Amino acid sequence: MNGRSFSPDGLRQAVRDAGDGRNDGRVALATRRGSYVDNAYVEASRGLRYPHLERIEDVPRRIDAILAPLRP
Repeated sequence: MNGRSFSPDGLRQAVRDAGDGRNDGRVALATRRGSYVDNAYVEASRGLRYPHLERIEDVPRRIDAILAPLRP
């Protein structure tokens, strides 16, 4: 990630940096497969984001059916 070894904290920092406008708003990832190395760039100009579900009134709660046990 941006020239450093992977770590969860390092990834968060790389995304923060991209959100602050550094590195053209991208996170650079170097991938290795056998003897081949390739670079991939992930757009992260919006920084860290933590999506969450919001309830829509008058709509059935589908998540309850999804999370319900298969057998009682």
